[in-house]
Amino acid sequence: GLTCRVTSGNSFALCINSLLKIYGELDSRVRPLCHCFRLWAKICEVDRQTTGTLPPYSFFLMVIHYLQQIESPVLPVLHEKFGDELNKYLEEEDYGLLALIRKGWKTGNKTSLGELWLGLLRFYSDYENNEIYVVSIRQKRRLKRSEKSSWGKKKFAIEDPFSTKRNVARTVLKNNVYRYIIEHLRVALVYFSCHPNSSGTRLNENKGNDPDEHKGQKNVQESHVSKRENRPHSSTEEDVEVASSDSDEDEQGNEDDDEAGDEDGDEDGDRSETEDLIDGIFAIDSINDSVLSDNDGADTTATDQSVLEDSDCATSTTTIRSGLIIAHSILPGDSATSSEQLDVEWRNAEYRFDDSVLRKGDAPETKCTYCGEEGHIVENCTAEQVTRTTKPLPPMPDWFKDILSKVCYCCKDDFGMTNDEIRRRQFYLKTLETYIKDYLPDARLHLFGSSCNGFGFTGSDIDLCMTLDGKAKNDIDCIEHIKKLANVLRKYSQCTDIVAITGAKVPIVKFFLRHAKVEADISMYNEVALMNTKLLATYVHIDQRVQILGCTLKIFVKLCDIGDASKGSLSSYAYILMLLHYLQQRRPPVLPVLQELYDTPEQPQSVVEGHNCWFYDDLKNLGTKWKARNTESCGELWLGFLRYYTEEFDYRRNVVCVRYLKPLTKFEKLWNGRQICIEDPFVLTHNLGAALTLNMVRFIRSTFERARERFGTARPDIPANGQDRQRFFFDTYFLTNGFMPPTDRNCNVCGKIGHWAKECPYNKSRRKKGEQNKAEKGQQNKAEKDQQSKTDKGRQSKDEKIPPDKIPPEKIPPEKIPQNIGEQGKQNSVEKGSQNQDKNIPINWAARIQANSTEKAQERQQEEMTKSNLEGNNDVI
Repeated sequence: GLTCRVTSGNSFALCINSLLKIYGELDSRVRPLCHCFRLWAKICEVDRQTTGTLPPYSFFLMVIHYLQQIESPVLPVLHEKFGDELNKYLEEEDYGLLALIRKGWKTGNKTSLGELWLGLLRFYSDYENNEIYVVSIRQKRRLKRSEKSSWGKKKFAIEDPFSTKRNVARTVLKNNVYRYIIEHLRVALVYFSCHPNSSGTRLNENKGNDPDEHKGQKNVQESHVSKRENRPHSSTEEDVEVASSDSDEDEQGNEDDDEAGDEDGDEDGDRSETEDLIDGIFAIDSINDSVLSDNDGADTTATDQSVLEDSDCATSTTTIRSGLIIAHSILPGDSATSSEQLDVEWRNAEYRFDDSVLRKGDAPETKCTYCGEEGHIVENCTAEQVTRTTKPLPPMPDWFKDILSKVCYCCKDDFGMTNDEIRRRQFYLKTLETYIKDYLPDARLHLFGSSCNGFGFTGSDIDLCMTLDGKAKNDIDCIEHIKKLANVLRKYSQCTDIVAITGAKVPIVKFFLRHAKVEADISMYNEVALMNTKLLATYVHIDQRVQILGCTLKIFVKLCDIGDASKGSLSSYAYILMLLHYLQQRRPPVLPVLQELYDTPEQPQSVVEGHNCWFYDDLKNLGTKWKARNTESCGELWLGFLRYYTEEFDYRRNVVCVRYLKPLTKFEKLWNGRQICIEDPFVLTHNLGAALTLNMVRFIRSTFERARERFGTARPDIPANGQDRQRFFFDTYFLTNGFMPPTDRNCNVCGKIGHWAKECPYNKSRRKKGEQNKAEKGQQNKAEKDQQSKTDKGRQSKDEKIPPDKIPPEKIPPEKIPQNIGEQGKQNSVEKGSQNQDKNIPINWAARIQANSTEKAQERQQEEMTKSNLEGNNDVI
């Protein structure tokens, strides 16, 4: 039987399916090339995505890319011809597109199928070419890997035609797999460039016979194709010499394997449904001998006709076939007979597609694309099981419940934001708003986030949202207003370290507020965030245990360094949603689902920025809708939270959701990734865990498991003192097992994700400041030199006007001092001249010393400011 797979919402796969079908029908040579390339991949076992090689449809993209890049293209670039309209044609499966393409496109390439096959093998068998360029069928221009900075270096880079951020070849995790593919491309190139019955193509024959007889065979087996220029070209343009030399595999053999490849936020590690749909277009199971011989015989002979060249005095004839040079020994005087014999031999040549001639050595060891371990595939991976912690917890005595409750209360008392702190932040808000209104009269600032949702800490950041009276979000350019706001804040004496981040999903201005001694950021029209803050504050007012547990959770994730989304982990907001979801699922529940408390057939509407942000907020009448029956202590709930996300919650199938009581599956959301999926309560398409890498997911879950062990084991040696007890339970070394969170995607300058060091806004501001200081210093030095030059010229002109008999002794050079002055007079004159000349030195160097002092003072001030910022951040914990 046949294995079937049903998917939903996979529009990209349908578009790729239609696109490849159209390319296959534009030229009769496309399908046979794809058949052969796909068959080669199957024989060499490099088309198995789950084992760490390439997905099957990537070979079709490679063929199309090659046929677009040769000097006389066989295929057009449809994305350049139709632009965005191409997607509409493909989604509607409009077959009139094929006729439209044929009217405007006609290839002038008459290269035989055999020549194209050899050119294809040669095109992708070059290490240097693969490491520089990206395989892309979206544009005729060769796309360089440097333009895809997040894709890393080395190995293949194949761009998805409809998802440009997706590297189709990202499953090739190890260098040895990459080298295995390239070397087998070269093996195939050597095999198809020689006569199939020649000794050079019998790569796997037993060499136990006469060594001299197989010496040439060994040389051909170890030969490689010399590298040419990187520009694509037809296989008839330039010859590739098949020479006996050391294999490139020996050159690359000493390189260490890279770490796991770059992982996109949406990478799921599974075999994509896209490949299942596409495989049917160029299915290789239907390939047989008749298929390979129906295309001018090119696939079996790899040539149409040999071109023979001979000379009267030559001792050999070079046969040029498909751009490859092959030497055949010919005796003098027998060139005609030898040529006829060779012609007959080539016409009867038959090539085989089997592992006896195309395989060299064993395939690389299987590597799981999810956990990165060798020896198993992703379907058999145990790293994502629902319950990985097999060690049961001992019974919890009452005294231990009281200790856990004290630990939770202590977190709230030590770090929670007081009412005085909230009032001070409101004052800072009004002061800043008053200043901004001097430059932007219609501006209004709104406080949101931890400062007013009930989960704030003393010293935590201040999150502000700016709106303009009488204007909607669509009426203004948020990025331009963010830049303007940054310039306004630079004039304010209470704001320092102003950085405008305009490339983020929500453009913001980050700065340090001096009188508050905290960092702050301002965003434009972030109205959904205001509703999120209001929702969390409502849940906090329903039950006081919510605030206590939220503070405990925030302390835990911050100490373990897994609570900062800008560094590749989850945000504090995401963890609070996980807590609310758990309290709603608890039996009996601690919290209601406020977005389900309505009596009408449909949910009421409260649209903000196109999203329904309605929830039940009438706390006075909440008792008529929902009754609280849970009486567990904070300690019991805290341990239950850790156990829920280590024993019960199904990360593979379910989504963390606070707007439904019933479980929400990933299939319903069409979120097929392996990340921790957390749905935003209002922006339903926003997955707060989408940016997590697999390494970070494993680190977070491991931390939760160790926390379950620490908080779930009653021990007699638990310290009695409050501070010592807190240190015992929140022992970071134990909770993280001594490891730091993964930072493979983080910027080396600021430690954030989303950009590299060369694009870091902090690095740019620092570099800009350094350039300004350098320019100012250069201008100052130039002014000093000009002043000194004018002074010297003035003195020189003045000296020229003074008669020689009236020149002061100190101005007379030593060699021009009259001899009658005597040695003592000469010495006195020189000393006086030296003293007067030295008077000019302090004038010149005083400015420089002052400038250096100013620079050092500025540097010292910057260091103190940085230290102050760090202390302000450390005040959180």
